[in-house]
This record gives sequence, C-alpha cells and structure tokens, in this order.
Amino acid sequence: MVLGYEAKANGKELTDVDLIQIINKTLKELEEEKASYERANRVDSIKDVEEQIACISSYLPKMMSEDEIKTIILSLEDKSIPSVMKYFKQNYAGKCDMGLVNKILKSL
Repeated sequence: MVLGYEAKANGKELTDVDLIQIINKTLKELEEEKASYERANRVDSIKDVEEQIACISSYLPKMMSEDEIKTIILSLEDKSIPSVMKYFKQNYAGKCDMGLVNKILKSL
C-alpha cells in the first residue's frame, strides 16, 4: 500500500480503501499515545487524545454487522473460503472485519 504523499508522488489516485487504511493507522497511533498517557497518569492528555480518536473515527464507514456478512455469504454460489474471502476483499474492503468474515464462514 502506498500512503498519501507517496501515492501522489507516484502519480496514483488515492482510493477509498487507501484512505480507510490511513485513518486506521492514525487511530492505532492515537491509541498507542493514549496508552502512554494512561501509564503516566496524564488525565488531561488522555481526554485530548480521546477527543481526537472520536473525531477521526467519524470518518470511517460503518462496519458491516455479522448478519449482513452472513446474508452476503449465503447469497454466494461458491462458498469456499478462498472464494468468499476474495469476494469480500474486492467488494467490501475497509467495510468489514475480514477475521469476522472468516469466523462466520467457518460457522456455516
């Protein structure tokens, strides 16, 4: 994956999936920063980071529910693991937890 300025420098357009990955990376970094503040007992800084996390999280798409994932899997002709995972990666990248897709698929 090519992020932000690297994509622009390489002449690539950023896709929605790229943007979701950038946002998720930023959220992960903020969560790590929050954990550091918690270890240092810096309550004021924790609150600031939590506000940033809430703000940035609002830009993420709503993740698919287990029921939505199950309905889609059941509608597919080929329910083999590679086929289903490929389908979700191509059509729902950034909108579903691939681990959850795998778990639901195995439970069917």
